[in-house]
Amino acid sequence: MKKILKAALVLMALALMSVACTKAKTIGIVGNYYGGNLKMQVSSDGAAYISPKDDSITQENITSEEYAMSYFGQYNLMPWDLTAEKTTLSYTSKRQINVNQGSSSGTPQEPKYVDVEVKFDFTKEKENYKCVVSTSLPEEVKTLLNTQLASMNKTAVGNDIKIELTKPISK
Repeated sequence: MKKILKAALVLMALALMSVACTKAKTIGIVGNYYGGNLKMQVSSDGAAYISPKDDSITQENITSEEYAMSYFGQYNLMPWDLTAEKTTLSYTSKRQINVNQGSSSGTPQEPKYVDVEVKFDFTKEKENYKCVVSTSLPEEVKTLLNTQLASMNKTAVGNDIKIELTKPISK
């Protein structure tokens, strides 16, 4: 009976360790993520900043979707908790974008702000953390971005944008 009990305890401990290994800790998602021509820096205070991955990447080199995601700049991942440990970590960040900027009419316009919601879904894989960043653009923000993209001779973006970035797990 004691052997069966010991074996059961060992198996339960192994099962718990294997589950714990697949969970992402918030502190683990801090660092630099890369995908395509972009880099996302996640800081320990819960800020995420998306930009071209290095100085050699210019607006001509990036895709329309990459341009749109880097256009919004910094995001605040809330609620941020460095002790969280889950299989996936999801955050939503809202930004207000002035859609009346860069008017071609030459007359100044009153700022008009539209909310853009961007979702960050982090998962831990065997050798890296993966983050899928996605948004559904409001029509006015899509029009603003597509106007800028047209001036750069780039294709227009649709309403839904998604990019995938990864960060190696340091051992």
